[in-house]
Amino acid sequence: MDSYNRLIADNSKVEWVHVSQDSSESAATSWAEQANFPWLTVLEENLDRTTILELKTSNSVPHYILADKEGNRLASGKTEVLAKVAELTKG
Repeated sequence: MDSYNRLIADNSKVEWVHVSQDSSESAATSWAEQANFPWLTVLEENLDRTTILELKTSNSVPHYILADKEGNRLASGKTEVLAKVAELTKG
């Protein structure tokens, strides 16, 4: 949460999305609310018509991916993603 608050929360250049593997929307949003996630939560099954899942490089949970608005992968993995966000949003 610290990294989110420091790098993303007030950053208009970046949007954080939680893709949940829960089996229902109510379970996903309930868990996100309990965890105090302020970002959008969507079910993985609702991404079938997008290319987001094509960016996934691991089955680990959580898994971090940074993509540009065209859907190109810029970074993968927590450390790499947060470093790239910091680099792209300097200044």
